[in-house]
Amino acid sequence: MLRTSVLFRSVAATRAFSTTPLVRKSATDTVKDAAQTVNRTVSDAALKGIDVGETIASKTKSAVGVAADKAEGVTKQTAGEAAGTAEEKAGKAKGTASELADRAKGAASELTREAKGTASEKYGQAKGAASEWSGDAKGEKAELEGKAKGTYEDVKGKAKGTYEEVKGKAKGVVEEAQRKK
Repeated sequence: MLRTSVLFRSVAATRAFSTTPLVRKSATDTVKDAAQTVNRTVSDAALKGIDVGETIASKTKSAVGVAADKAEGVTKQTAGEAAGTAEEKAGKAKGTASELADRAKGAASELTREAKGTASEKYGQAKGAASEWSGDAKGEKAELEGKAKGTYEDVKGKAKGTYEEVKGKAKGVVEEAQRKK
């Protein structure tokens, strides 16, 4: 008995089979990433603080044309907003920088001696930048409060001068009316 069969040939694709080890970040890369995150967060907070400062400055400038009775309220409100916003942004920047600095600290404790030195350096830079921006925000707050107070005093002085002028004119009209009697 003879067996015959039809053979079908299929073309099989060949692929190389290989594996690669997992790629892990080096200690230095981990510290750099943490420092970049801190730097970015602090920069964003500072930019928001600058935008708020510009907004407050424009509000203060527009308050100059307001009548004397409204000027005091607007000035106090603007100064209050400036103070609140500046303190809020400074607090946020400090909180975020502190949180990210703590994360960078934790990563640095697991690294080699060389990475520990780099982490300490980056942490100090981030903390210094946060302190600098916090100081800038507080300085801008004080400056805006001073401008607001100056605007208030200016409007108050103009109102008093107008009052005195009207009072003098009224007195003159009364005296002239008495002379004509």
